[in-house]
Amino acid sequence: MLSTTTITGRLTHAPELRQTPGGKDVTTLRVAVSDHRLDGATRFVDIDQWEQAAHHAYDHLTVGQEIAAEGLLDARPYVTDAGEPRVGWTLLRPRVEWGSKPLRDVSTERMMDEARRRREALQHPGTAPPPAA
Repeated sequence: MLSTTTITGRLTHAPELRQTPGGKDVTTLRVAVSDHRLDGATRFVDIDQWEQAAHHAYDHLTVGQEIAAEGLLDARPYVTDAGEPRVGWTLLRPRVEWGSKPLRDVSTERMMDEARRRREALQHPGTAPPPAA
């Protein structure tokens, strides 16, 4: 069964560029999606990116980066090595948008300064916040 859906989540691993036997470039984005309807359970959705989109994803996406995508959700039942039935999710014909990258490379002090500047700008509309250092 296929249904159109929109997902948002974070990239669980760095994209790896590979080629099909026919010579087409592809990378699979695995996105962790929390489902508030299932007590916060996490689902993993695979999104294939082809040719130029695969190269862009490989060159620019990082682990933990936010991903939003819309497409046809396909459920693939499978059985684990331990014999447990599971469902794998794939987003077909996706339209993908990249969100912000994780902040692990930004110091806490710098993040707090930026948050303070934004809060002040919201409290005093019409005045430009001071530039970031």
